Amino acid sequence: MKNALEIRGLTRKYEGFALDSVNLTLPRGCVMGLIGENGAGKTTLIKTVLDLVRPDSGEIEVLGGRPDDAAVRERIGVVLEDGGFLSTMNAAQVDTLLGRAYRAWDGAQFAACLDRFGIDRRKAIKDYSRGMKMKLSIAAALSHGAELLILDEATSGLDPVVRDEVLDLLYDFMQDETHAVLLSSHITSDLDKIADNITFIHRGRVLLSEGRDELIDRHGVLRCTEEQLNALDPDEVRAVRKGAFGCDSGKLAGRTGQRGTDHAVSDERGGSIMKAMLFADWMSIRRSMKALLWVFAVMAVAAFAYGGSAFIPFMVTMLSVMGPATLMSTDHAYGWDRLSLTLPVSRRDIVSSKFTVSLALNAAMFLLGVVLTMVFSAVHRDGSLAENLLGLLGCEAAALLLMGIEFDLILRFGTERGRYFLLGVVWVPIIALTALKNHPAFNRLVQAVGGMDSWPVSRFAAFLAGCLAVCGAVYVLCWQIGIKIYQKKEF
Repeated sequence: MKNALEIRGLTRKYEGFALDSVNLTLPRGCVMGLIGENGAGKTTLIKTVLDLVRPDSGEIEVLGGRPDDAAVRERIGVVLEDGGFLSTMNAAQVDTLLGRAYRAWDGAQFAACLDRFGIDRRKAIKDYSRGMKMKLSIAAALSHGAELLILDEATSGLDPVVRDEVLDLLYDFMQDETHAVLLSSHITSDLDKIADNITFIHRGRVLLSEGRDELIDRHGVLRCTEEQLNALDPDEVRAVRKGAFGCDSGKLAGRTGQRGTDHAVSDERGGSIMKAMLFADWMSIRRSMKALLWVFAVMAVAAFAYGGSAFIPFMVTMLSVMGPATLMSTDHAYGWDRLSLTLPVSRRDIVSSKFTVSLALNAAMFLLGVVLTMVFSAVHRDGSLAENLLGLLGCEAAALLLMGIEFDLILRFGTERGRYFLLGVVWVPIIALTALKNHPAFNRLVQAVGGMDSWPVSRFAAFLAGCLAVCGAVYVLCWQIGIKIYQKKEF
């Protein structure tokens, strides 16, 4: 029988910590408990298996294929500690999303799991308890024909009743001997109930990986004096804890493991991947739309009240630029940026969806700005309709430019640092121009720009159309750069 997971010589170095030559074999038909203290490397190991972190060296084989293969991820069910689904969604919307992402999605199975857990399909996830969020994640992981379940602290923080319900589901899942489970947990009593094998990781190294029964029969903890410890065979001692009243030593021996053969994985993709990602991003930004529309309404009232035509293009630019930051920060806040990468989607699909949704939001804002500008020009005489629309067109070009740059900065440096960089891109030039306002070169620039007032409308329109085309091209270029950045990004 082929193995579900094989890790050979895995190494990943960080400052002050490293996964060191990890070897691990998870046979099919087996539940493996992954244990170790906080910071031991359990989550990092799981992240490498899920391709969220790239190893420095070593090999990982999951269900006979590579971790970054979408066809392989189709066969993996993942439950992360923080859940990962967007809090603005409900279970019915999760059903819609995953039904588009997975070829083998079983809506009836998902509904049965929801009924078993007593989950309200219409209740927003933000109103769920931690236990309900975990139940939802497990229901999703069990509803697309997964062969391997990977759970990272899925039972942590749950009450005993809920934990027993989760373990019952895993027990049912393992009735198929081709299935396998990798369960990371601090709760050893849960592992004692369901685990076949135990892998103990300490400071980035696997100290043992063997059957639970063999572990109980052959190994134990010896409490002794330091003199008695020194008298032991060093090869039989795997770990030592010294205290004021003596030593606790783990008298551990041997390790077991199996090695399987290659398994061919089909490259066939299922589901409507882009529809799934677009749906998720729309759900991410939908809640923020209300706030954006309120800001838009306030700015529109100000424009009409004070007769300032510049209010409208300014708010179109401002609200459009808020889109990328809103999308990326929401994903990070709820863990969706990590969970989405466990779905059978490519990183290109994820980035393309965000650029598309932001562009659609920008287009909606621009069209709303056009309508308001037409109404404003009919009510006020602050410039002609043509002049006001051209001003809006110029701001639209600036919005495309800033959106593209903002996306790449956030993808490269993260949400918070990306925003700071954007502020630098926007405000540093303005401050610099203010400081140089008395310089002769600055005055010549002002005169040159001021000369544009004498241009005929057609010439000015052609100039702004050219600017819009250039900024649109920059947006597309940033799109492609963003894909390359995201393909190398680690979580």
